[in-house]
Amino acid sequence: MKKLLLATTLSLTLVLGGCQYLPWNKTIEPASEKVASPEIDYNQYNKVLDDYEKVVKGTSSTDIDVNPLASQVKSSQGFYTDVVYHKTDLNNDGVDELLLALEMKGGGKSLLDIRTLKDEKVIRLINQENRLDQIGERMTVGILPDNSLLYRGAGTATSHIYAHYQFSEDGQSLVKAKEAQELADLGVGSPISLETLSWKSVSDKIPGGASADKGTEETKPTVDYSPYNSILKDYEFLLDHKSEVKDNINLTANVYAGMAERSQAFTYAMVDMDKNGIDELIVSSKNGSEILDIFTLKDQKVIRLTNSENKMQMLGTRFKAYLLEDGKLYTQWNPFAGDPQTIHTIWKLNSGGDKLEKVKEAKTEDEVSPGTRMNLSNLTWKSVTEKFATTSSSTSKTVSSKMDINSIKNGDFSSIEGRWSKGNGGEDLVFSKDGLVAPEQFKVDLAESEIVNDFLRARYSGPAFGVFIQFIPAGVRIPDETSMDGLISDASDISKDRILYRASFPVHNKPEQFLYRVE
Repeated sequence: MKKLLLATTLSLTLVLGGCQYLPWNKTIEPASEKVASPEIDYNQYNKVLDDYEKVVKGTSSTDIDVNPLASQVKSSQGFYTDVVYHKTDLNNDGVDELLLALEMKGGGKSLLDIRTLKDEKVIRLINQENRLDQIGERMTVGILPDNSLLYRGAGTATSHIYAHYQFSEDGQSLVKAKEAQELADLGVGSPISLETLSWKSVSDKIPGGASADKGTEETKPTVDYSPYNSILKDYEFLLDHKSEVKDNINLTANVYAGMAERSQAFTYAMVDMDKNGIDELIVSSKNGSEILDIFTLKDQKVIRLTNSENKMQMLGTRFKAYLLEDGKLYTQWNPFAGDPQTIHTIWKLNSGGDKLEKVKEAKTEDEVSPGTRMNLSNLTWKSVTEKFATTSSSTSKTVSSKMDINSIKNGDFSSIEGRWSKGNGGEDLVFSKDGLVAPEQFKVDLAESEIVNDFLRARYSGPAFGVFIQFIPAGVRIPDETSMDGLISDASDISKDRILYRASFPVHNKPEQFLYRVE
C-alpha cells in the first residue's frame, strides 16, 4: 500500500511539474521552507509515572530508578497519601521538567524527583552524582522564585548545609552554584510554596504528544498569580513590623498581626468571584475569621477591590465583609463607633472585573436579602508567608528585561521597572520607567552619576540624608575592597541584577544588603 501511495504521489508530481521546482525545470525557484519546531511528546515521562505508581501500590521491583522514599506512602500509616507530579519549564529552554513530590494528608508537598527530556530521552536531574537522589526527609529541595533550586540538608545533629543549584548550559544536569552553613549567606531568598502548583496523581498519566496539552491550554489558559506576591509580602512584613503598614493594604491590619501564631495571623484563599477565569485574592485574619482585603488581576496588574473609593480600605471591626455563594460580597458597616445604625450593602464585580459596584443598600439585612453566605472554612487557606510560583512565561519576561545602566544614566528606568526587595523586611524600592516611585519623598539623583567597574553609581536621597546607590547588572562583580575588617568581597548573587545603597564604607560583603527584582 505504501509503495502504491508513493508511486501515485510521484506520478502527480511529474504531471504537475509545470508548477513545481524540479531539477529539469529551472524557471521556477523553490519556495523557502520553514522548519517548524518539533512538538515534544511528554508521554515519555509516563514510564517514570508508572514506576512511582508501582512504588505507591507496593508492587515495584528493586531495580527501578526512583527515590526510595516514595515507599513511605505505603508505610507512613496515612501521613503520606500519594506521589504526585507537575510539569513546568524550569530553565526556559522550551522543555517542561517533570517534578514529583510526596503528598501529605494535609495537602503539603515534599519534592522527591526532577526529570527532563533531551532527544526524547528522560534524564534524572536529582541523582546520585549530585547526591540529591534521596531528598525528602533530612534533605529537602525547594524551588526558588527564579526557578533555580535551594537544597537544605542536615550537616550534623544541630547544623544544616544549604546549597544553591542551577541548570547547566545544556539543561541536562544541576550544578551547585554556592554552598553555605547559613541560609542568609546564600542570598537567594525563600522557596515558593509547592502547594501553589497544580499537581496530579502519578496514576493520572500524560496524554501522548504536545497537542493534547495545547488543547487544554487553549480551553483554560494558565493564569500567573505571582503578581499577588507583592501583596503577600506586604502582609508578611507587617508580622514583624506591626507599626509600619504599607498604604496598599488594609491600614488597620496591624491590629490582627499578633492575634495568632505568626504563620496563621494573615492567611489567604483564592475565589473566582465573577467566574471570569481569574481568581481573586482574599486576605483574612486566621483562616477566614475576618476578611481584610480583596484583590484581583487585570492584564497581570494587581488591583485592590476593597479600596478608599468604596470605603472598604479598612475592613475589620466596624466594617464586616462576607462572601456569598453567588460570588457577590455582602458588607455590614457601622460608620460611627457606638452608633447602632448599620448600613447593609450587596456588591458585585463590574463587567470589566476590576471594580466592585453597589447592587443594593439598606438599613437592614432583610431588605437587601444577601442570600447564602459562603462557608469560608471550606476554602483552602494558606499563610501569607507561602508565595505563588512564577510561571515560565513570567520568568522569561524577567530574564529578558536585563538592567540597562546606560539607559538608566540617561533617565530611562524601564529596564528596572517594578519592585526591588532585600527579602528580609527592609524598605522596598519601586521604579516606574520614569524613576523611583516608592518610598515617597525619596529620589535617585543622576546629575553626577557615573559608570564605574561596569555598574552605575548615583545618589539616593531623602528629606534628611543621602547615600550612594549602585545599579549592578547580572554578571558584574563588585571589585574587592579593603576596610578595617579586612578584605571585602562581593557576596551577592552575580547571576542576577542587583541594587545596593551604601554610605562611604563598603557593604557588599553582606548579602542581606542587596536588593533583587521581585516583580
